[in-house]
Amino acid sequence: MKILHTSDWHLGRRPVGGICEYTNKRYEDYFNAAEYIADKAIELSVDIFLISGDLFDKSTLLPDILYRTEKILEKLKNLNNEIESETKNLLELKKELKNRKI
Repeated sequence: MKILHTSDWHLGRRPVGGICEYTNKRYEDYFNAAEYIADKAIELSVDIFLISGDLFDKSTLLPDILYRTEKILEKLKNLNNEIESETKNLLELKKELKNRKI
């Protein structure tokens, strides 16, 4: 069984200091890194993809941030993998893993 565990994506984060070329580049870096991780999970055919910690940087989301995040996670959905997030109870995950045939 292959498990890919990642955390604290903080999608939508912008460095403090206003909008400039560096700020925009860093903003894109978070999405590029998330996409790389999702692509690597597909390449490695992981069975479980676990995201713990903060998926988003703030509790208020701009539509673009949500849209881009959905596009990344949709890739994983198409693999019929389990996509777990911090909202899933870890005890429930432990129970699921225990019941799987390895």
